[in-house]
Amino acid sequence: MTRLRHNLSLTLMLLACSTTGLATELFEPTLQAGPHVIHRLGVGALRRWWIKGCDIAFYAPEDIRKEEILTDIPRCLKLHYVHPIRADQFAAAAWKALRQNLSKTEITALKDKIDTLHALYQDVKKQDNYMLLYVPGEGTTLSLNGQPQGTIKGSAFASAYFGVWLGKNPLDDRLKAQLLADIP
Repeated sequence: MTRLRHNLSLTLMLLACSTTGLATELFEPTLQAGPHVIHRLGVGALRRWWIKGCDIAFYAPEDIRKEEILTDIPRCLKLHYVHPIRADQFAAAAWKALRQNLSKTEITALKDKIDTLHALYQDVKKQDNYMLLYVPGEGTTLSLNGQPQGTIKGSAFASAYFGVWLGKNPLDDRLKAQLLADIP
Protein backbone atom coordinates (compact mmCIF):
# COMPACT_ATOMS: atom_id res chain seq x y z
CA MET A 1 0.00 0.00 0.00
CA THR A 2 2.86 2.40 0.77
CA ARG A 3 4.38 1.80 -2.66
CA LEU A 4 1.01 2.47 -4.33
CA ARG A 5 0.64 5.71 -2.37
CA HIS A 6 4.17 6.73 -3.30
CA ASN A 7 3.57 6.01 -7.01
CA LEU A 8 0.30 7.93 -6.95
CA SER A 9 1.96 10.90 -5.24
CA LEU A 10 4.82 10.86 -7.74
CA THR A 11 2.42 10.69 -10.68
CA LEU A 12 0.40 13.62 -9.37
CA MET A 13 3.53 15.69 -8.75
CA LEU A 14 4.79 15.01 -12.27
CA LEU A 15 1.42 15.95 -13.71
CA ALA A 16 1.42 19.16 -11.71
CA CYS A 17 4.97 19.99 -12.78
CA SER A 18 4.13 19.47 -16.42
CA THR A 19 1.37 22.07 -16.23
CA THR A 20 2.90 24.81 -14.09
CA GLY A 21 3.68 28.37 -15.08
CA LEU A 22 1.71 30.83 -17.15
CA ALA A 23 1.66 30.41 -20.90
CA THR A 24 1.68 34.08 -21.89
CA GLU A 25 3.10 33.16 -25.30
CA LEU A 26 -0.20 31.43 -26.17
CA PHE A 27 -2.02 34.74 -26.24
CA GLU A 28 -1.45 37.55 -28.73
CA PRO A 29 -0.83 41.01 -27.21
CA THR A 30 -3.86 42.65 -28.90
CA LEU A 31 -7.20 41.61 -30.41
CA GLN A 32 -9.73 43.30 -32.63
CA ALA A 33 -13.13 43.65 -30.93
CA GLY A 34 -15.38 45.11 -33.59
CA PRO A 35 -13.98 48.62 -34.20
CA HIS A 36 -11.92 48.47 -30.99
CA VAL A 37 -8.39 47.21 -30.35
CA ILE A 38 -8.17 45.57 -26.94
CA HIS A 39 -4.98 44.62 -25.12
CA ARG A 40 -3.92 41.56 -23.16
CA LEU A 41 -3.92 42.92 -19.62
CA GLY A 42 -3.45 39.75 -17.62
CA VAL A 43 -2.80 36.03 -17.87
CA GLY A 44 -3.71 33.42 -15.27
CA ALA A 45 -4.22 29.72 -14.76
CA LEU A 46 -7.38 28.03 -13.54
CA ARG A 47 -6.40 25.21 -11.20
CA ARG A 48 -8.17 22.63 -9.11
CA TRP A 49 -5.89 21.74 -6.27
CA TRP A 50 -2.50 21.90 -7.97
CA ILE A 51 -3.57 20.66 -11.41
CA LYS A 52 -3.95 23.31 -14.11
CA GLY A 53 -7.09 23.03 -16.24
CA CYS A 54 -6.46 25.97 -18.54
CA ASP A 55 -4.54 29.15 -19.14
CA ILE A 56 -6.65 32.29 -19.47
CA ALA A 57 -5.92 35.76 -20.84
CA PHE A 58 -8.02 38.87 -20.18
CA TYR A 59 -8.23 41.60 -22.83
CA ALA A 60 -9.75 45.07 -22.51
CA PRO A 61 -8.92 48.69 -23.39
CA GLU A 62 -5.43 49.62 -22.25
CA ASP A 63 -6.58 52.45 -19.98
CA ILE A 64 -9.22 50.50 -18.06
CA ARG A 65 -9.47 50.60 -14.27
CA LYS A 66 -10.54 47.63 -12.13
CA GLU A 67 -13.88 49.20 -11.27
CA GLU A 68 -14.70 49.36 -15.03
CA ILE A 69 -14.07 45.73 -16.00
CA LEU A 70 -17.74 44.75 -15.94
CA THR A 71 -19.10 47.95 -17.49
CA ASP A 72 -20.17 48.36 -21.13
CA ILE A 73 -16.66 48.13 -22.62
CA PRO A 74 -15.15 45.71 -25.15
CA ARG A 75 -13.48 42.78 -23.39
CA CYS A 76 -12.41 39.23 -23.99
CA LEU A 77 -11.38 36.10 -22.16
CA LYS A 78 -9.34 33.53 -24.09
CA LEU A 79 -9.04 30.08 -22.54
CA HIS A 80 -6.47 27.49 -23.62
CA TYR A 81 -7.16 24.01 -22.20
CA VAL A 82 -4.47 21.62 -21.01
CA HIS A 83 -6.95 18.87 -20.09
CA PRO A 84 -10.21 17.66 -21.64
CA ILE A 85 -13.39 19.08 -20.09
CA ARG A 86 -16.99 18.03 -20.75
CA ALA A 87 -19.53 20.64 -21.89
CA ASP A 88 -21.76 20.06 -18.87
CA GLN A 89 -18.87 20.93 -16.55
CA PHE A 90 -18.66 24.44 -18.05
CA ALA A 91 -22.32 25.13 -17.34
CA ALA A 92 -22.16 23.70 -13.80
CA ALA A 93 -19.14 25.83 -12.86
CA ALA A 94 -20.65 28.95 -14.45
CA TRP A 95 -23.98 28.49 -12.65
CA LYS A 96 -22.16 28.22 -9.32
CA ALA A 97 -20.41 31.57 -9.84
CA LEU A 98 -23.49 33.23 -11.35
CA ARG A 99 -25.58 32.29 -8.30
CA GLN A 100 -22.90 33.77 -6.04
CA ASN A 101 -22.72 37.05 -8.00
CA LEU A 102 -26.31 37.73 -9.05
CA SER A 103 -29.61 38.23 -7.25
CA LYS A 104 -32.51 35.86 -7.93
CA THR A 105 -34.17 38.66 -9.90
CA GLU A 106 -31.07 39.10 -12.09
CA ILE A 107 -30.79 35.34 -12.67
CA THR A 108 -34.46 35.16 -13.66
CA ALA A 109 -34.02 38.06 -16.11
CA LEU A 110 -30.92 36.48 -17.71
CA LYS A 111 -31.77 32.76 -17.46
CA ASP A 112 -32.80 32.30 -21.12
CA LYS A 113 -29.61 33.99 -22.34
CA ILE A 114 -27.46 31.98 -19.93
CA ASP A 115 -29.13 28.74 -21.04
CA THR A 116 -28.59 29.71 -24.69
CA LEU A 117 -24.87 30.25 -24.10
CA HIS A 118 -24.57 27.01 -22.13
CA ALA A 119 -26.18 25.11 -25.01
CA LEU A 120 -23.32 26.35 -27.23
CA TYR A 121 -20.63 24.70 -25.09
CA GLN A 122 -18.97 21.59 -26.48
CA ASP A 123 -16.57 19.13 -24.90
CA VAL A 124 -12.99 20.34 -25.22
CA LYS A 125 -9.81 18.38 -25.78
CA LYS A 126 -6.30 19.22 -24.70
CA GLN A 127 -5.07 22.25 -26.71
CA ASP A 128 -8.60 23.47 -27.57
CA ASN A 129 -9.39 27.16 -27.11
CA TYR A 130 -12.56 28.99 -26.11
CA MET A 131 -12.92 32.73 -26.56
CA LEU A 132 -15.62 34.86 -24.94
CA LEU A 133 -15.66 38.27 -26.67
CA TYR A 134 -17.97 41.15 -25.81
CA VAL A 135 -18.38 44.05 -28.25
CA PRO A 136 -20.73 46.84 -27.11
CA GLY A 137 -23.80 47.04 -29.31
CA GLU A 138 -23.12 43.59 -30.81
CA GLY A 139 -23.09 41.16 -27.89
CA THR A 140 -21.04 38.34 -26.40
CA THR A 141 -19.69 35.79 -28.88
CA LEU A 142 -18.47 32.35 -27.83
CA SER A 143 -15.91 30.83 -30.21
CA LEU A 144 -14.31 27.39 -30.10
CA ASN A 145 -10.93 27.09 -31.84
CA GLY A 146 -11.61 30.29 -33.76
CA GLN A 147 -15.08 29.25 -34.95
CA PRO A 148 -17.97 31.40 -33.61
CA GLN A 149 -20.61 29.23 -31.94
CA GLY A 150 -23.15 31.99 -31.27
CA THR A 151 -23.70 35.52 -29.96
CA ILE A 152 -25.81 36.63 -27.00
CA LYS A 153 -27.03 40.25 -27.05
CA GLY A 154 -26.98 42.65 -24.12
CA SER A 155 -24.49 44.38 -21.87
CA ALA A 156 -26.20 43.08 -18.71
CA PHE A 157 -25.62 39.53 -19.89
CA ALA A 158 -21.97 40.29 -20.71
CA SER A 159 -21.35 41.85 -17.30
CA ALA A 160 -22.99 38.92 -15.52
CA TYR A 161 -21.16 36.25 -17.51
CA PHE A 162 -17.72 37.87 -17.37
CA GLY A 163 -18.42 38.06 -13.64
CA VAL A 164 -17.95 34.28 -13.53
CA TRP A 165 -14.20 34.99 -13.75
CA LEU A 166 -14.00 38.66 -12.78
CA GLY A 167 -16.94 39.32 -10.46
CA LYS A 168 -17.14 39.86 -6.72
CA ASN A 169 -17.32 36.07 -6.15
CA PRO A 170 -15.45 34.52 -9.10
CA LEU A 171 -14.77 30.86 -9.82
CA ASP A 172 -11.27 31.32 -8.44
CA ASP A 173 -10.01 34.33 -6.46
CA ARG A 174 -6.37 33.61 -7.33
CA LEU A 175 -7.18 33.50 -11.06
CA LYS A 176 -9.05 36.81 -10.84
CA ALA A 177 -6.07 38.37 -9.07
CA GLN A 178 -3.73 37.11 -11.81
CA LEU A 179 -5.96 38.44 -14.60
CA LEU A 180 -6.26 41.88 -12.98
CA ALA A 181 -2.82 42.21 -11.37
CA ASP A 182 -1.56 44.92 -13.74
CA ILE A 183 -4.77 46.96 -13.87
CA PRO A 184 -4.90 50.03 -11.58
